[in-house]
Amino acid sequence: MTSAPIHTATIETQPIDGVTYYLPATVDEVCFLVNQAWQTNTVVCLRGAAHSRPLISSLEAEATAGRLYMILSKLDSVHFDDNLKQVAVGGGCHLGLDPSDPTTPPNASTLANSLLYQLDQHRPDLTKPLLGWAIPDMGGIIHQTIGGFLSTGSSGGSLQHSFNDMLLSLTLVTCGANGAQLQTFSRNDPRYTPDNNPFFAVGVGLGLFGVIVSATFQCVDSFNIVGQEATTLEADCPIDMFGDKPALPSLANFFRNTPYKRMMWWPQIGVEKMLVWQARPIPVAADFVPKPYEEIPVIKIFGQETPIPAEIAADLMMSGFGNVPAFLHELLGDSLLYKTLMALGRDYIVPTLLNLFVKVDGPDGPQKFQDSWYNGIPMDNRVSDLLMPVWFTELWFPIDNGPTVLSQLRAYFAQYPDRVGTFSYEIYPAKASEFWLSPAYGTDVFRIDMFWFGDNPGSPANVFYPEFWNLLEPLSFRPHWGKFLPASTSGEGTTYLTRRYPNFDKWMALRNQTDPHQVFVSDYWRNHLGIERLVHSSVEEELVSQ
Repeated sequence: MTSAPIHTATIETQPIDGVTYYLPATVDEVCFLVNQAWQTNTVVCLRGAAHSRPLISSLEAEATAGRLYMILSKLDSVHFDDNLKQVAVGGGCHLGLDPSDPTTPPNASTLANSLLYQLDQHRPDLTKPLLGWAIPDMGGIIHQTIGGFLSTGSSGGSLQHSFNDMLLSLTLVTCGANGAQLQTFSRNDPRYTPDNNPFFAVGVGLGLFGVIVSATFQCVDSFNIVGQEATTLEADCPIDMFGDKPALPSLANFFRNTPYKRMMWWPQIGVEKMLVWQARPIPVAADFVPKPYEEIPVIKIFGQETPIPAEIAADLMMSGFGNVPAFLHELLGDSLLYKTLMALGRDYIVPTLLNLFVKVDGPDGPQKFQDSWYNGIPMDNRVSDLLMPVWFTELWFPIDNGPTVLSQLRAYFAQYPDRVGTFSYEIYPAKASEFWLSPAYGTDVFRIDMFWFGDNPGSPANVFYPEFWNLLEPLSFRPHWGKFLPASTSGEGTTYLTRRYPNFDKWMALRNQTDPHQVFVSDYWRNHLGIERLVHSSVEEELVSQ
């Protein structure tokens, strides 16, 4: 593989969360580590930005022998092809700054070494000095690595643009019958049609095909965005959310007619509000002055605007919502007093506090904002993951099913007000995808996130999400692969999930071909996807995560 000998001891390592990670600096070193894993019957485990909480928590919490951990922070190169307006980027490169990146300098994530910033700053046409490059859509945050964002089928909130539409090719280190090999999969490979091109399998590969070491994207000219966020009572929302106000624009038409959009629904008794965020592109101009979107109010301290005081207040409030009931239950049990206090909290205390943060627009109208494309489209990017840890399951449905889903949830909340929770529900679209295991495969989709505050006691996978999975299973949802998934043995588990994807068997056959030794197969994915363990394999295997 290389003229210079490679030994494990020559590859830099770093302890992260009690696990020792290798930090390969070259593709040759990745190949060496994959070969070592194959030869020792060990599982390769990758870590990126750890945005896929269910995966990464299992990865690091269950560290045992038989695992080889890698983080690709050194594989963050960015190469521009000015003739084709294309960029080739290392699989470990972050989309934007990752403020929680655990690696130490010079490997740590920065704004300067992030992909989207470098695209915006790349200005090869001297006749257009204001124009850089862009990718026309991305997720609500941009902390993730390239490999992690692609692997789990992540998406932004647009029906007109898609991050994956811009992907032209992927290069992976796979592990075939004879060990590690470098393979490139291309969108426009003339040997295939979209229905049999392996590119559309590995593009959303869950980390089960190999290590993504490089990806090539088609770019467009940079742009700015302008938009607004309106907050109304649910009853006054100007969109037909539930299919019962035909005089208003339908949810599907709103999503189709606005380039970038998302909604936040607060269905709690006494709150019942809807936030509608929408934006559109505008040309880059010399006199443009950014006015960033404020998801959380900012306060000026020592001349600097910061959302931290509001985030601390929100953290204390949300922590109280989760911890006070647990304390009272331990103190009072299932007594009448406990039930009375819980009803009082649900009907009065929770809505009073939430309404301090979620206010209907005043006389000045909706919040107006404008920003650069890479700062403005990821509207959640400024929220602290530490002060506001948000966990969620994300369910994708065909776009026209949105009102049916929402009306069913509204009826459910009316019948069981104790099950609404104390957080919002995010609603946004995604463009149809050709990637076989994308939850948007073959159809434009409506997505809804059920949020859970990460500092609350207990696990939402046990006490919160199953009710929604069970309720909405008849509507044939596809869950986001990087978020909380239904238990593999449940009615919405392995059999249900795999039947949602027409090309699943072809995807699995190709996966087995590129990794016949199951070097990249984890118990997490083995259970969720029903992958049978090799007879000769005796290793307890772990997952591949963002």
